[in-house]
Amino acid sequence: MSEITSNSEAQSWSEISGHAEQTVTGSWTYRGWTISLEPDGQWHAFSANYDASYEGPEDGWVDNGEKVSGSTIKDACDEIDAFIESTEAS
Repeated sequence: MSEITSNSEAQSWSEISGHAEQTVTGSWTYRGWTISLEPDGQWHAFSANYDASYEGPEDGWVDNGEKVSGSTIKDACDEIDAFIESTEAS
């Protein structure tokens, strides 16, 4: 299992089942993905290859799909693992 790390020395976290649960706001990195707790209360993660653009009023925002969410940071890490495994299997 990969390690999850804080992107700021000022952040604190405790180890829970091999994953970190953030106790202070900030961003985290897991398997090259950036994870952060957003105002909607969800943990959102984006790959280093994530790309999005606004295509105008007809199409709106479009992206390449390299993003996941979870209700906890552990859930987000599990979703990252599943995303990576599914793309490796293709």
